[in-house]
Amino acid sequence: LIGIINELITGDLQIIKVEGFPIESNWNLIWMKSKNHSPIASAYLAYIRENKENIIAQKFQRFGLY
Repeated sequence: LIGIINELITGDLQIIKVEGFPIESNWNLIWMKSKNHSPIASAYLAYIRENKENIIAQKFQRFGLY
C-alpha cells in the first residue's frame, strides 16, 4: 500500500477483495546481539519502543481504509 497509496486515492488503482487476503505480517527490528549501538541508534530504538502505537496511528491510519 505504501507504494500505491497515491493511485488508490486518485482512483487510478483499485483493490479487489479476495478471500484470505490481505496476508498480514509482523515487522521487526533486528540486530546482532553483540552490537554496541551508537547513542543515536539507542535513542531511535527507545523512541520506536515508546511511540510505536502513535506512529502506526499517525502514519498508517489510511491503510485501514483499504
